[in-house]
Amino acid sequence: MPGIDYLAAAFASNANPIASATNTTPIVVTRNGHGFNNADIVKIGGETVRTAINGIWQLAAVTANTYTLPGSAGNGALGGGPVDQLLNGQSDTALTAEVIGLSRGTGTQSNPSPNTYKTTATVSFLGSSTPQTIVEWGLFSAATSGTLWDRRWMNTANAPNTTATAALAAAPITITSQGDSINTTYTLTCNAGNS
Repeated sequence: MPGIDYLAAAFASNANPIASATNTTPIVVTRNGHGFNNADIVKIGGETVRTAINGIWQLAAVTANTYTLPGSAGNGALGGGPVDQLLNGQSDTALTAEVIGLSRGTGTQSNPSPNTYKTTATVSFLGSSTPQTIVEWGLFSAATSGTLWDRRWMNTANAPNTTATAALAAAPITITSQGDSINTTYTLTCNAGNS
């Protein structure tokens, strides 16, 4: 059952100050004990000098005290007090923040070929609070709550996509009218094999 969620723009109370960052390509950030994992999605902001660090990133080369921002390039000395905030982690069980007035659709499931699972659903937006900025999509095991099976970032440039960068976040899908809807199809193909 797909659900469409949006990413909140403001930093939450879990934002933490960054200790340092390299002036390299890509940028490597240091914050002791950050608790992030590879492929976590993190927002960085508040940097007024090396502004290339600001944005939304999917992390790589994560260690206990550092992480790398793929696709980034240093542009000067660090100064201005940047902070980071975990938006979506690999251990998350929910999306960031559900859209107001969302009518979460129950998928129509099928088995179109051997080893293939497919679900299709239409998600309608019923709330009066428009426009809505949509950047995240999730597949859940049930129509209400349920287990988060998969998530993707959605944008007008390359939707959906698993990599979250400043470029992807800059081109969200915008719902402008009450009654608009998004149709989502998810197909999972598994290799045949031994148990």
